[in-house]
Parts: sequence; structure tokens; C-alpha cells
Amino acid sequence: MNLTYTVDVKAARAELAGPLGREAIEPLAALAKRLAGAKRATLDLSGLSAINSRGAAAWHGFLKQLAAHAEITLERCPSYFIDYVNLAPAVGDQATIASFYLPLACGACAHAEMRLLRTDDVAAPADVEAFPCPACGAVLVPEVDPELYLEFLGLTR
Repeated sequence: MNLTYTVDVKAARAELAGPLGREAIEPLAALAKRLAGAKRATLDLSGLSAINSRGAAAWHGFLKQLAAHAEITLERCPSYFIDYVNLAPAVGDQATIASFYLPLACGACAHAEMRLLRTDDVAAPADVEAFPCPACGAVLVPEVDPELYLEFLGLTR
């Protein structure tokens, strides 16, 4: 499966889907051309299915090219994308992450979910440490260490 995208050129908004791997080089180059001249660009990453080092390199080149003329906002970033940004900050350093998914689980009933959070609503790791479980009312807690997971926000440095 290859990386695909849908784009609203007028709004300078694109939704990406599929793996961000070596095969992403050509689709990202085509998307950069479609967004050429935009002053702002919003990229919805919720459809990404995976990322690897080749894809991260292609992504970094894409963002660098786009950042030359546009302010970039990333929305609905999957947790594995956030993990990659924390591991290799260059993957996201040309853009502002506006929202991301946080993996949560309930110890009482085993309910698990990916909770969408806006970065503006997270001022400290404690802001993501407990949510009510929609299934049983107990507490949902992050399946990741909040301090490590939120490094991309610069809150824990």
C-alpha cells in the first residue's frame, strides 16, 4: 500500500493515508507541488498507518520544502508519529503540532482508546494522567509515560 492524500488546494489542507515509508517519496513530492505557493498548510495525519526511517527522511524533506513558503500545522497525529518525533525531532521541527492521539487504558474494565488532545490544552504531563472511563467510570490512564511522550511539546525539558 502506498501513501495517498486528498487535498483541498483552496484551503491548503491535506489528509494523508497509508504508510510513511520509502514509497512516500513520490506522493510527498506531488503533494508539495499541489501546495506550492500556500502561505499556510494544514496536514491531517490521522490516516497514516506506519512510519519508518526512510519515510521519516522523506517527510523531513517534504516539510523543509513546504516550510520555505508556508506555516505548517499538523493535526490528529497518531501516537507512533509522536513517538518518532520524540525520537528524531527533525521529523516535526518544521511544523506546529496542533493535536495528537494519546493511548489510554482502564485498569478496571480493560477499555482502551486513543484520545485526541489539542496541544493548547496540555500545559504539563499531569494534564494527561487521568480521564474518566466511558465504559465503567473508573480512571483511564496513559499507556505511555506522559513525561516522555510529551517531550515534543517541550514541557519536560
